[in-house]
Amino acid sequence: MMQKSSSSLEGRFHEAAALAEAGRHDQAHAVFAQCLVADPGNGEVAAALLANLAARTPRPSLPPGSPPPAAPPEAPLSLADRLARLAADPWNVPALVSLAAAAASEGHDEAALAYLAQAQQAAPEDSELDRLRAAALARLRRYDEALAAWRRVEARQPDTPEAAQAMARLVIAKSRDKAGLPGLVAPGSPRRPRRATSGSKIAVEIARRLPIGPPGYVPDPRLTPIQRLEVAIREFPARPELYAQIVPLYLEAGRDYDAEKLLTKGKEATDGDPLVQELWEDVMMLRLEKKLASAQQRIQTENTPQTQAELADLRQARDRLATETFVNRCKREPENFELRYQLGLRLRQAGKLREACARFTEALADAEQAGPAAYALGICLVEAKEVPEALKHFRLAAEAAARAGQFEVQKESLYQAGVVALRLKLFKLARRYLAELAKLDPNHRDAPALLQTAERHAT
Repeated sequence: MMQKSSSSLEGRFHEAAALAEAGRHDQAHAVFAQCLVADPGNGEVAAALLANLAARTPRPSLPPGSPPPAAPPEAPLSLADRLARLAADPWNVPALVSLAAAAASEGHDEAALAYLAQAQQAAPEDSELDRLRAAALARLRRYDEALAAWRRVEARQPDTPEAAQAMARLVIAKSRDKAGLPGLVAPGSPRRPRRATSGSKIAVEIARRLPIGPPGYVPDPRLTPIQRLEVAIREFPARPELYAQIVPLYLEAGRDYDAEKLLTKGKEATDGDPLVQELWEDVMMLRLEKKLASAQQRIQTENTPQTQAELADLRQARDRLATETFVNRCKREPENFELRYQLGLRLRQAGKLREACARFTEALADAEQAGPAAYALGICLVEAKEVPEALKHFRLAAEAAARAGQFEVQKESLYQAGVVALRLKLFKLARRYLAELAKLDPNHRDAPALLQTAERHAT
């Protein structure tokens, strides 16, 4: 509890909790707000603050279908100001969403979830709140909860394919995480709204199509969800939305091979539909990553020329498929800079540093991708032994990530800038970067020890 806080801050938290328990809610709010301003990422404090306000001001009863209150005028408010306004109306959905967005932009997803939970109590049928919660939960790798949020969206809007697509991505991410594999495009990772990509175009196109089956079509209720979808696909094989619904169920059941086999047929049946194509690509990459992980484990106990050759072949197959996949995605979506960044990651994984650097450089043109791309470019340049140039890109990465609200990228970029500056014996620069990192996260990796080294040599 309050792990990031000092003992005095923890004492203030207990003081606020005691005031709330005694029914002195306004005083409790003032102390909780002080704690949260001091530690804005603490989800426990945010939840306690909101619970205190909810006890003081019970949720108003709204007629079913009532719209949420109008959004307050936009203003550059501090967290303290936002919390003061919230005290006047703790059930104001736009105000809570605004707090959640500000918290998420700083990487404080636990606090963001607390604000969104309060908003959902005020507007339990608002699907946009479930979408926001799903994104935050995915960033925290709480995939089951994120899936549950999307299932609520799907239940309210059964004709919207967005939920099925999102759940397919989440289950793939969950499968990779469970197998200890590196992630693909992280679900829910963007901190700000993104431009439309082919994914949203696909969703619009599917939404225009006829409902699944003819009017009055009802699947056999005796069948399991997977069986119902399998029957539907046999009857309507050209409908891509069916594949998006069944793939998550297959993957959750560990039936990766069945997912691959079905999607292989689905590509032909849907005439190369982009949604089915991308699902097939993701499942194929997942299966190859799992095979590669198994080969790496096997070589620990059976290190022979044969197992080494098998490992090398699988690594080449993985790199070839991943590179081809993202080359094709970049061709399909030439304006999507996130895909350029992802292609760069696969090229670096395949050892093609120059090509990777070119893709990362292209991704720098997009404000959302500039931080991660500059950081990845710095890593490539270190590997290519172009260390001074790497330092420049780590600095650029920290600045771009700060502007985009990418807290973790900002911290890691400052850390790498400090490490590289020390390596180049630029001790004052190293001290500057590491001191800035200390303000954001005093215990980031071995940064405190590195900062002491920099300070000792800089004086």
